[in-house]
Order: sequence, then structure tokens, then C-alpha cells
Amino acid sequence: MGARRTLSEQYELDETHLEVEFLLPWPFFLEDLDNVVILKDPPDATVGRQHVVYLRWRERLLEPHETNVQTWHQLGKSLAATREQPAAPIWLGHQQCMGINPYTDCKGLHALSFSPTRERGFEHLRAIIASGFPFVAWPRREPGNWETFEIGFENWAKGYKLDDLPRGLCELRQKGPKDLADIIALFWDDPEQAYAWRYEDVSTELAHG
Repeated sequence: MGARRTLSEQYELDETHLEVEFLLPWPFFLEDLDNVVILKDPPDATVGRQHVVYLRWRERLLEPHETNVQTWHQLGKSLAATREQPAAPIWLGHQQCMGINPYTDCKGLHALSFSPTRERGFEHLRAIIASGFPFVAWPRREPGNWETFEIGFENWAKGYKLDDLPRGLCELRQKGPKDLADIIALFWDDPEQAYAWRYEDVSTELAHG
């Protein structure tokens, strides 16, 4: 992976401890980037198993004047105490995502009780994120059994403080069970997380792989 090599060689960073942030525009939210394989050995060395991954909304970071960034920042501050508590998912259905009030309804980690697709559910995912919610989880595909999935997700999440959940998801992906680990998408657009963006052209690295 060209970016990993650039960071390791040019900046002398240990690539095994890198954290990865994906700055996603809307069309990429349904792409399963966490499960992209980045190493040939081991064969299942995906981004999400090798690194702690943060999925963030690109426009909110790079074009804040076009988003409800003030609400997002306020929610980040209001969740200060919740961050130190065990993560407790609050489930949202289709109807609950539309017209939601972030000031009264945002309580920490919110999870969708449906798997959004471009045909149905994507507009509901967009609504909750655009309203300012910083921490949202959803299944990338329909679970075989919804009750089993929700119970498994809740039991896993409560084993970590809210702030530690992205690291916990990386650990889950490394250990399994895969039917839970590989299905979870965790949007983590933390207003309190330091952010710096710098463009690096790794096209030459990628071309010579």
C-alpha cells in the first residue's frame, strides 16, 4: 500500500501503529473500505484488521461552511462525560432518523437497525450524520439474524468506553467472530479529535507497487 510505505520511509513512522482516517464524501459511505486487503501476507490483512480506522465526513472537515458544523461541535462537548462510560448503542429505525433533533436525541453511540443501501436507507443515514451526530454504527449488509446481531453488537460495545470503540473494533476484527466484525461500519467523526490534512501524491508508489 503506497501510503503506508510513504509514511514509513519518508516520515520514519512505524506503520504497524498507524491509525487510518477516511475522509468520505457521500458516494463512498456505503463502500466497504475497512475490508480492503492491503497486504498479501497474511491473506486477510485488511485495513480494518491492521489499523484502527476512523470514518469521517469529508465535507464537514474540509468545507465546514456548507455543513451544520456548529451543532456538531456542541454535541462533541456535550458528550464529554459519556465518552468515559461503557458504549451503549441506541438503536434507530428508518422513521427515527428523519427529523431527529440532535440537541435532545444525541446520547452517544447510535446504531441503525437496518442496513442502508442506495435504494433504501441511505437518505436516513445521511440525515442523522448531516444533523451533527458524530458516532454512528450500522451493518454493511443484512445480518443473518437481526436479534443475534444486535445482542452481539451490544455485548461487544459495552466492553469498551465510548472513546475506545474504534480501537475495540480493530481488536474485534483481529480476533473475530468474523460474522460480527466484518459487518460493522463505525462512523467516527469526533469533533474533539485533532485534525490535520496534507496531500501526498503516492501514485508513483502505487504504480511500482
